[in-house]
Amino acid sequence: MKSSNEKIVAIQNLDLANIAWKLQQSTSDGAQAWSEKQTEKAVEEYRKFLMLCIIYPEKSIVPTVEADEVWHMHILDTVKYHEDCNSIFGKYIHHIPAYQEVFENEYSETQILYAEAFKVDLSGTYMRCSRCKRDGECHRN
Repeated sequence: MKSSNEKIVAIQNLDLANIAWKLQQSTSDGAQAWSEKQTEKAVEEYRKFLMLCIIYPEKSIVPTVEADEVWHMHILDTVKYHEDCNSIFGKYIHHIPAYQEVFENEYSETQILYAEAFKVDLSGTYMRCSRCKRDGECHRN
């Protein structure tokens, strides 16, 4: 079994080039392709989401909108996603869609854990919640 540090390194080295490429393509439903800069930022946020899942395995981590979009693309590459999950986590990581706003507390906690894990001050900034698609306003007191 890999240590947490080994899992973090594996996440940092995860090949997401094809997923990034896919995000930069226009879709048949008319959705606008992502810019290279937007894609790089989203992939980095996805990596951080995966790292949070390793650092805080007992917590329900809620990804940002951008990280969630990368996650969707990763999942659609079913073989790669399955292999990556097994290699890093030792199991398949299921995606639980948001059907209601019961995840507000988890999102607020994710922001705190994100700030703690990555040593960033999130005051004056925001992370868009993937559950309610808002800028986190619904999660502030």
